[in-house]
Amino acid sequence: MKLKSFRIEGFRKVLDTTIEFGDASFIIGENNVGKSSVLKALEIFFSNSNPVVDDFLFLDEINNLRVEQIVFTATFFDIPDEAESWRGFKGRIIKGFDASGNSFNSMIYRKTYPLNGATLYEMKEYNQVFKPEYEGASTIKHLLEKGLSEESLRTVMPEFSEGQRLTTQSVINGLRELPELWVVDTETETWFKNPGGIQGNILKRIPKFLLIPAEDRKDEISHRGGALQKTMKDLFEEVRDRSENYKKAQEFLDLLATELNPSDSKQEFGKMMLEVISTLRNVFPESSLHVDTTLSNPDSSIIPTFNVEMSSNVRTPTDKQGMGTIRSAVFALLRYRESFLERTKGEEDDSFSRTLIIGFEEPEIYLHPNAAGNMRDEIYHLATSSTSQIVATTHSPYMIDLGKDLDQPNFPRQILNLMKLVTQNTSIKFKTSISIPFNVTKAFQDLAGEEKDYVKFILKMDDYVSRVFFAKNIIVVEGDTEEIVLKETIKRMPESARKHVLSNFQIIKARGKAAIIALIKYLKALSIDPFVIHDHDKIAGATKFNEPILNALNSPNQRYMFLYCIEDTLG
Repeated sequence: MKLKSFRIEGFRKVLDTTIEFGDASFIIGENNVGKSSVLKALEIFFSNSNPVVDDFLFLDEINNLRVEQIVFTATFFDIPDEAESWRGFKGRIIKGFDASGNSFNSMIYRKTYPLNGATLYEMKEYNQVFKPEYEGASTIKHLLEKGLSEESLRTVMPEFSEGQRLTTQSVINGLRELPELWVVDTETETWFKNPGGIQGNILKRIPKFLLIPAEDRKDEISHRGGALQKTMKDLFEEVRDRSENYKKAQEFLDLLATELNPSDSKQEFGKMMLEVISTLRNVFPESSLHVDTTLSNPDSSIIPTFNVEMSSNVRTPTDKQGMGTIRSAVFALLRYRESFLERTKGEEDDSFSRTLIIGFEEPEIYLHPNAAGNMRDEIYHLATSSTSQIVATTHSPYMIDLGKDLDQPNFPRQILNLMKLVTQNTSIKFKTSISIPFNVTKAFQDLAGEEKDYVKFILKMDDYVSRVFFAKNIIVVEGDTEEIVLKETIKRMPESARKHVLSNFQIIKARGKAAIIALIKYLKALSIDPFVIHDHDKIAGATKFNEPILNALNSPNQRYMFLYCIEDTLG
């Protein structure tokens, strides 16, 4: 199961926007536009925590007017067919088809956090009706008479009575969790409240989220509940759950629980409790002491404590190490987790393994340039696994490899989300963050065969092409000469003009007129309308590209041609 999209409403600076996800997802944009808020929203959604008051969007700061609620809506895909039998999922797996006609399963889960009130959990579902054998039942007794087992019923309604009517909402909500009662009407969709009864039944199935924060929250990485310790704990659980010794531990814990039973007066612990109670009653005759021991669950009884230290030239606690080293250590553990899960896939009876969504805040910071390049490669490697997704905020175009493994069958699906501030023209004017998604993988796939080759060549030759997402205007030039002349011209501009151009424009080199056409189509598929500068030329083999370039651009005002070439113009 993987995250496909995440809608945020009323959170911090975000009024209403949707973040799209692939295998590798990047959140880009200027400073203070809400990139880190997206990671925080994900962290809240995938946990039992709630937003604080300051997280509710200000509509009017002067009058202290905030939104009434925050809403997070997640769409998941790549859901296994057996999810229909999971508690809380029956009838809520939505069937669909991709562009190639292949079927897929998706699920939409929503959390609403009122400013004042309890959190509401909802899942979009198909309407469900009783199976034919249960039609006509109006009470619990009727269902039992028609074949529903009492044992199954007690799993969702422990204190049921046979006279309870099926028109009561609380009764229906409980019965919804019994897949054997229902058939699904795939023609209609509604929102169902509190699927699974308790939130934990849903959280244990949807992906886990791990945040690797930036330097200003260094303690969140190294302390007991931080990313490093959480990753170590997850790895421990993954290895432990596959151990034969772990299975034997259950048997011995049961024996130990019997030995330490405080209610058994024949056991030493039980004798001790009788003496303690007797002493207590010498002072307070009506008093007693009740103790229960629970050792039967090895998950809670076998809990490791990790004392993590690191060394480069000297061994120290993690909080004395450099931030780049600590964050890289967390990532190395995540890489091992992915390889371990791939190696052991299918060993357990329950083959379902929860996806891990890794939120990486500015992975490029505190890294030497060579190390940053290695980190980029590691991010993409992890993104191609079946058990992980990466979402990273970044200010660096060098962390985004648009040409990564495009010629490989398992290349990572990349989506970029550009965050920017816009003004809401409502009765109350205020600025809010929105996201503009760029599906760079789809943009490449939609190109024709030869065009793919041109774009692939450009992306592999110039890894700076990803700078197109960090600028307001893009200028595509034909080759080296145009690039050099343009850059030298900018250097000679008046200071104010030069700063304006450098702040708002990026120059991308196409390396030939034929490549310009493919590059324009690629950029336009990403909703980027470039300016183009190229030679008119005199030779028929070169002039034949002039009209196709204009057709691809579809805007004469955004093309400039040198007559006949830039060298002639320069004299």
